[in-house]
Amino acid sequence: MESAIKVAVKTGKPIFGFESVRKRLLKGRLKAVFCSKSFDNEKIIELTQLAKQAKTPLVLLEMGPLEIGRLCEKPFPVSTLAFEDFGQSNLEALIKK
Repeated sequence: MESAIKVAVKTGKPIFGFESVRKRLLKGRLKAVFCSKSFDNEKIIELTQLAKQAKTPLVLLEMGPLEIGRLCEKPFPVSTLAFEDFGQSNLEALIKK
């Protein structure tokens, strides 16, 4: 999953941050949402409800925000990550499993 996320960040259309992901979920534009399990529980619940309404899969990652930030090659922690397009990655197939 990690290597697929890395490819999707480089070749697809990633969205970083809770507010940005939340806004796009409300518009129904996302293909998938990823959250750190250590993220604020209330925000995870909110994203879960929005993802369910938008029929968008939400995946809780076992990594912390710093690890996700490093995976995405960002100089900051990333607690919430989503994609409008997976690019050349096989993330869609991995999520459906």
